[in-house]
Amino acid sequence: MEPENVEGYDEWQATESAEDVAAPMPVELAERLRKHAAGFRQELEAFSDALRRPGCRISPVDAKGAPTFVNWIRSLTPMSHLLEGLSHAAIATDDSAAFTEAIEISMRAGEKLRALNFMLPVVVGCGFEGAAYRSLRSVPPPNVWPRSEPLKWVAALDLRRRSLEDEYIATARLDRGLFLDLIGELEKARSGGISGLSPLRRVFLARAKLAPCEAMQGLLTGPFDWERVARFESYGAAKHSKGDPALSLGFLMLVAPRRNIYDSLLRLEGERTAIRKKLSETP
Repeated sequence: MEPENVEGYDEWQATESAEDVAAPMPVELAERLRKHAAGFRQELEAFSDALRRPGCRISPVDAKGAPTFVNWIRSLTPMSHLLEGLSHAAIATDDSAAFTEAIEISMRAGEKLRALNFMLPVVVGCGFEGAAYRSLRSVPPPNVWPRSEPLKWVAALDLRRRSLEDEYIATARLDRGLFLDLIGELEKARSGGISGLSPLRRVFLARAKLAPCEAMQGLLTGPFDWERVARFESYGAAKHSKGDPALSLGFLMLVAPRRNIYDSLLRLEGERTAIRKKLSETP
C-alpha cells in the first residue's frame, strides 16, 4: 500500500518549498499513484465506512489476534501515507472531490485514534492529521475549486472537539494506569521459588513505581501548565536514578515513551490553527 512503491514518488516527496509545502506532483506521477491506489480501493472504502461509525475503535488492544504494537502501526501508517499521496494526486489532476475525500478520511482517523487516550494510537492519529495538514497547505488558490469544498475541510478540522490540554491529561492518566497495571503483574510474578527474594522484589518494584508516578502527579492536579509538562517529559532515568536500577526502570517505562510528545502536539495544534485561519479568510 505504501506510495513509495510507485516509481518517482520518493523523488517527488523529497522536494519541498521554503514554506514546507510539497512541490506540485507531476501529472504522470499522479496517474501512476491513482492506478496503484485503485488496487486498495476496497480497503480504503472499508476504512472510511468504519470511521463513520460512532463506536469505531482502531485499537491494538481490541484488534483480533492481539497483534504486537509494531504490526498494528505497520497496518495503519501505510494508509496515512497513501491518503497523503492521493490528496496531492488530486491536486495535480484537478479532482477536488478526491482531495476532500482523502482529507476527511485522514481527519476522521486522527480523531478516532486520539480519542482512545492511549499514547500509541494518539501518536499514530497525529500522523494522520499531520498528513492532512501538509496537504491542506498545498491546496490551489481559492478560486480554482468550488467554495463548498473548503467548507468541508473546515468541518473536518472540527471533528476533534477536545482541547489539547484535556487530550494530553487523558493520555497521561491512562498511561499511568497501564504502567501501574504492568508493575502489578511484575509484583505478582513468582520469584523462582527463593522466598528470601520476595521482600527485595517488593521494595524494588515499589521504588520503580512511586518516584515516576509522583513526578507525573503534578500533571494531573491543579491548573494545566505546559512548563510542568516539559519538566516531566525531560526527566532522564540516569539523572534521577543516581545508580538506582529501580528508579531507572520506572522512569524508563513511564517517562521515556512520552518524550517530546507534547512538542509534537503543540506543533500540530499550531498547524491546525494556521490552516483554519487560512480557510476562514478564503473569499
